[in-house]
Formats: sequence, C-alpha cells, structure tokens
Amino acid sequence: RRKPRVLAPLFQALRIAVNHELDALTEGLNQAIDQLSAGGRLVVISYHSGEDRVVKRLFQTAVSGERVSLLTQHPITPTADEQRMNARSRSAKLRAIERL
Repeated sequence: RRKPRVLAPLFQALRIAVNHELDALTEGLNQAIDQLSAGGRLVVISYHSGEDRVVKRLFQTAVSGERVSLLTQHPITPTADEQRMNARSRSAKLRAIERL
C-alpha cells in the first residue's frame, strides 16, 4: 500500500512560484495567440488547476476582445478508459481556440 504523497503539492507550489511558471505561461500563450494566422488554432493541455485557470481566463479575455473564438466551451477531460490506461492523465484538461 502506498503512502500518500502529502509534500508533493507543497513542492509543486514552491517550484511554480520560484520559477514564475504561471507568468511564463501567460506570456507564452499571449505570444502564441499573436502569432496565429486567421483560422489558426491553439490547443492547450493543462495538468493542474493553476495552469487551467490561467488558460481559461486568457482564452476568455481573447474571446471578449474578439481576437479568437472558443472551440471548446468546456475543457475536454480524459475518459474513464483513458484514465485506467494512464493514471497521470486524470488531471489533464484540453482547451482550444481559433483565431478570427
């Protein structure tokens, strides 16, 4: 029986803060959207709630600025079968936009 990894979330939070990962994600997504040609698509898979929150808000801002349209109204998540075959996929969320 495995022991719960209680320190993993703490170390993840420290790594994200020290490396400014969410700021880098925001900057990278903005640059990616700017580089899209009309009809170009951007698909992002996030693996934890902090990343997903950044992606969701940035996509919403781009949609309200009429730069892009949402291709996924809600995130696409792995099916039960996918999660059984790959336990690490359980937290994955896919979101997509298209440049107008």
